Amino acid sequence: MRNIIIFAVSSTLLQVASPAFAEHFKVGDRVDADVMHIGIWKSGVITEVLPFERYRVQLDEEVGRYEPTVCLERFIRAGAGGSQANKDAAPKTSYTGGAALSGQFKVGQRVMADATRIGNFKPGTITELLPYGRFRVQFDDEIGRYEPTVITEGFIKAADNLSPPKTDVNAGPQTGAHKSAPVQAIPHTPPATKISTKAAGDEGEGLPEGKGAPPSGKYVAQKISPGGQLMGLGNLEIRGNSYRGIAGGGMAPFSVSGGNIVWSAGITGLPEGWVIRKSVYRGLDHMGRPYIQVYYRSKSGFNDCFDCVRE
Repeated sequence: MRNIIIFAVSSTLLQVASPAFAEHFKVGDRVDADVMHIGIWKSGVITEVLPFERYRVQLDEEVGRYEPTVCLERFIRAGAGGSQANKDAAPKTSYTGGAALSGQFKVGQRVMADATRIGNFKPGTITELLPYGRFRVQFDDEIGRYEPTVITEGFIKAADNLSPPKTDVNAGPQTGAHKSAPVQAIPHTPPATKISTKAAGDEGEGLPEGKGAPPSGKYVAQKISPGGQLMGLGNLEIRGNSYRGIAGGGMAPFSVSGGNIVWSAGITGLPEGWVIRKSVYRGLDHMGRPYIQVYYRSKSGFNDCFDCVRE
């Protein structure tokens, strides 16, 4: 009988604890959200409360263009006006999707595009139209090194007066719909076997500055998957000026230069092809936990980041 009572109480506690632990926000709340985790806050509306302190946020500038974005609670803050103001001011349009929403871009068009979403526009060429207002852009400085990058329409500007790239946009290690015979190969040195701490030609310009060395402890590495799920990567251990990668192994030294954490042996255990662009200690999150952000480029050429939060 005692076991049955304990089970019933435990079940009740589980129900109370889910889905939002502190219920800091509710559906319909007007908020500001930093969906890129880089300090750029945009206004929006909470559309769904998810487990593990996550919410879906419909950004004002993306209504009718993109679905709500999954965002961690520590990157959300109360917006002006509250939930009632949101109900009155909420845009009346709905998400529709579609290939090219404005129709202003086409395959082969020269553009300036910002893959990092922080104002770093670079010249490139549209190679493919995708659903939901997205495009593949082959950057001029990445021909022969990376495949075209998927970029949303809001971060692309027409630039028809740009000079054509020196190499055909289909040159390089491309596959699938982008594969074609290269016109001219660009000489480059193959990546070393050792895990790199920075992507070739990318010093992390425009990314947030760190706050020095992180305090010692075990940090849980996690990120939001493309499907909106919280995905655990492993544990990063910091001990003084040494660290252990998320795949374990021996301790290795790290240093801090200009706010950037330099891992002497890279970070073991990352998915194949991930190249670290920049690592920074961001200080404390809204729960008072130290956390590190690691910006990386995936094997497919996408820029993203993951968090390491101390237990």
